[in-house]
Amino acid sequence: LSEEPRPGAERKLTGKEEALLVATACAKPPAGRKRWTLTLLADTMVKLTDHDSLSGETVRRRLAENDLKPWRRDMW
Repeated sequence: LSEEPRPGAERKLTGKEEALLVATACAKPPAGRKRWTLTLLADTMVKLTDHDSLSGETVRRRLAENDLKPWRRDMW
């Protein structure tokens, strides 16, 4: 049994950008914030990369692949 490749959009983040996302999520959040949120991470990634926009869902999926949950205190 085999399946044909499924259609879908290419990944929005490259490997280097995903590494930057993980490093950013593991760093201290901006001043005035206790922890990172998906929206805050997405907005920060837009500033750090050439992307015009990035959704919180894209950020959530990439973090889930790396088993990271920066919004939880007990992640560390």
